[in-house]
Amino acid sequence: MLNYKFSNGLEISYSSNRIFNQTIKATATSNKLKFGTISSTYLELKLDNTDGYFDNYSFKNNYIEIYDEDVKKIKVYVDIVKEKNKLIVIKAYDGISKLDKTWTPCKTPITLYNFINDICMQCNISLNAF
Repeated sequence: MLNYKFSNGLEISYSSNRIFNQTIKATATSNKLKFGTISSTYLELKLDNTDGYFDNYSFKNNYIEIYDEDVKKIKVYVDIVKEKNKLIVIKAYDGISKLDKTWTPCKTPITLYNFINDICMQCNISLNAF
């Protein structure tokens, strides 16, 4: 069972009657897996706000952590929030979307680790090195 934990403190279960509709898609840049292929995850949640339950929550500039049972599966960043007919539509993408930037070259020579770290810093993502 999926659970959604929002950075604004809200937690919603997959089976909640407050969720009107939900879509999670993983897409790749190509039909064939090859060097350079990028896979991205997209989440769309439609929340039922007919009773005003979500009126005190801000969803803009937030992130959502998606859990399967108690295991964190992915973190997505809210891109679009719209409200229409008492439905709140939230569209969010994983961190890959942050890489859609023009890279500012760094000084060379540079190690591969520092090169990757520089790219991550410019895109405001963290490098989880082992």
